[in-house]
Amino acid sequence: MEVTILEEKENPLLDRKELRVKVVHDAATPRISEVRDKMVAMLGVDKETLILDSLKSRFGARESIGFVKVYKTKERALKVEPRHRLEKNLLVEKTKREEKPKAAPKKKEEPRKEVPKKEEKPKAEVKKETPKKETEKKQ
Repeated sequence: MEVTILEEKENPLLDRKELRVKVVHDAATPRISEVRDKMVAMLGVDKETLILDSLKSRFGARESIGFVKVYKTKERALKVEPRHRLEKNLLVEKTKREEKPKAAPKKKEEPRKEVPKKEEKPKAEVKKETPKKETEKKQ
């Protein structure tokens, strides 16, 4: 696996360096942890300050383009980055979702009391004549 820096940009507002890197690999796309280890060794930074944001490869190509962020301190990284990205880079433990307790059996509902209905006056039925077919009229 070979890593090349394509673009390097300083972001003083967030206290970090942003890098666009090209990763050339022999087989399948490498794991995030493998690329992070290679970048840490290459840049000589602390592993806890380096965040691999994305690593995308095109179909059939044996190279990937990634976006890496190198923070000045671990605290700044924890403050700025969203939790799911920190979990992906193994800086914080993944949160386990708690299983919801099974619903208790429903209580039997009491039968509803019938409300007396108001007496309705019968409506007068209006009979409509159905139109006769032309063949019936001639006879």
